Amino acid sequence: PLPAAEPAAEPAAALSNPAHWQWPDETDLGATEVLAYQGLFRRWGLDYDPRNAQVVCRFARQHQLGCLHQPANLDELQRLNLPAVIGLSNAVGQRFHATLVGLDVLQGSATLEVAGDTQRVDLGELRELLQGNQLLLWRMPPGYQEPVRPETSSPVIPWLDARLAQLQGRAAPPVPRQHYDEQLQLQVLAFQHHYQLVTDAVIGPQTLIRLAALTEPGVPLLTAAEADWE
Repeated sequence: PLPAAEPAAEPAAALSNPAHWQWPDETDLGATEVLAYQGLFRRWGLDYDPRNAQVVCRFARQHQLGCLHQPANLDELQRLNLPAVIGLSNAVGQRFHATLVGLDVLQGSATLEVAGDTQRVDLGELRELLQGNQLLLWRMPPGYQEPVRPETSSPVIPWLDARLAQLQGRAAPPVPRQHYDEQLQLQVLAFQHHYQLVTDAVIGPQTLIRLAALTEPGVPLLTAAEADWE
C-alpha cells in the first residue's frame, strides 16, 4: 500500500502531492508498474495477470485493444481522454508508476490509482512530476491494422464514416464507403483541427481514439466527453 501522505486539514477536499509519496529504500518500486497495468485493464473490464500474460500489449491485442506509447504529456492525455499508465518521480528521486483514471480541469485535479490506493492530486504538481513514457489502451475499429492514408481503401472506412455521421447528426450513407475519398478527407481534416490533433488527414490512433471517445458506448474516459462538433 501507498505510504501515508502528509496529514490533511480537510480530508474531503485536500489534494495529495505525489512528491511526498515515499517508500522505504528496500521497496521494489517495479511492482507499482504491474499494479498500474492491472488498474488500466480494469478500466476496460479486463483482469490482467502478469503471471499468465507477461507482455502487456500482446494481452491487449488478444482483447481487440491497441497500445499507444508516448512521451509523458498531460496535455496529450487530456486531448485523448483515456486512462493511462504514467511514470512519476517523488521529491527524493524515487520513480514509480500510477494509473491516471480521472481529470477535472475545472477543479485543477487528477485522480490516480497508485499501489492499490486512489489519490486526488493537483494538475500542476502532476505535470511537474511526470517522468518517462505513458501508455494507454484503445479499442481498435474492426479491421484496423495500420494508419489509413488518403486515396486508399480500408475496412476501417465504413466505421469512420458512420461515426462521423453520428457526431454530425446526419444519416450514414446508404452504401458504406470503402475508399478514403476527398469528401471524407475534408471531414477528417475538420475533425482533427477542431480537436487539436495533428491535421494531416491520416486516420491513425489519435484520430480514432478521439472519435471513439465521442461516439462509442462503454469507452472508459478521464472526463465526460462533449459531442459538440458539426
